[in-house]
Amino acid sequence: MSADCTVILSRGGLPGLVAAACCLQDISARSLIYLQLDERCRSGSAGLAHLEQQARHLGGVRLLQGALTQPVAAERPAETSGESLPLRRGMMLISALSVASSAGAVRVIWPCQCGDHLETIAALTESVTLASHLAQMEQEVVPAIETPLLELNDRQFMELAMHLEVPWQLAWSCEQEGPVPCRVCRGCRRRQQLFAEVRLRDPAIERLRCPA
Repeated sequence: MSADCTVILSRGGLPGLVAAACCLQDISARSLIYLQLDERCRSGSAGLAHLEQQARHLGGVRLLQGALTQPVAAERPAETSGESLPLRRGMMLISALSVASSAGAVRVIWPCQCGDHLETIAALTESVTLASHLAQMEQEVVPAIETPLLELNDRQFMELAMHLEVPWQLAWSCEQEGPVPCRVCRGCRRRQQLFAEVRLRDPAIERLRCPA
């Protein structure tokens, strides 16, 4: 395994983008890999297109696609909340570890963020522990799973993103395919909540209001 090769689970949303920007403070873009898992969700193509844009913007981050170990319908994006089904979480993490091992990565970043929701934090941490344990039953050395954004509240998350000057417009949060955010789905409402927390205008929405 490479000493710094890192895989970030992402479907093109804000948490994955912020996690990537954080990693690039310490490692080069050539050591960073975006991983999008095929969960047969409606926003998959739009998310992939935004991941490709992010990868180019961040200096040539590699992009891989993988399949879940078991086909389980997606409830939420991989990088968002802790409301996903436990089985889906486990399959997602095991699949990510498999891809990361094949790529020679030393760690997997799961950029979930849930603030001070202690029960959710405990559940997600348990999923990480179980997935790592199962992977170690197959091979002796497996990538570590890290959740660096897990305990950040919304304000802390947005302030970090602002400090890193992430390109907000390159993140896709909508649960629909597009071509523009629907602004009413759970993902869009969550994004609106984040921007409202720091009284910041979302450039993706401003672009819709003031087209070129």
